[in-house]
Amino acid sequence: MCGKAVEASHLARFDSKVQKGDIVFLRSKFRGKDRPILGRSAAEWLLDKNVKCVGTNDESIIFGRTAHEILLKKEVPLIECLVNLDLLSKDRVFVVALLLKVIGIGGSPARVIAIEE
Repeated sequence: MCGKAVEASHLARFDSKVQKGDIVFLRSKFRGKDRPILGRSAAEWLLDKNVKCVGTNDESIIFGRTAHEILLKKEVPLIECLVNLDLLSKDRVFVVALLLKVIGIGGSPARVIAIEE
């Protein structure tokens, strides 16, 4: 069991920071059974912002099934199980995601690098 759903109202404070084409990384201070689930309205908010990718560290926030389906249906890649998001000190970073192209599966291991200026 997990905590409450993250909805659009929770993301509204980032409205001026998220721009079209951004890769958005999400994390929370909660862990384990208290970690929130990304909900439908949050996924729709991310689509409305025209983000190109969404990532989470599963330790503190996970994609709800509906959010997962909504984002993937619109071809927004999801990156799960990120680590060290808490070490980022800037709001905007350059992101490189190096993944294995494996035909016939819905996911792939990846090395994700965030470069701060």
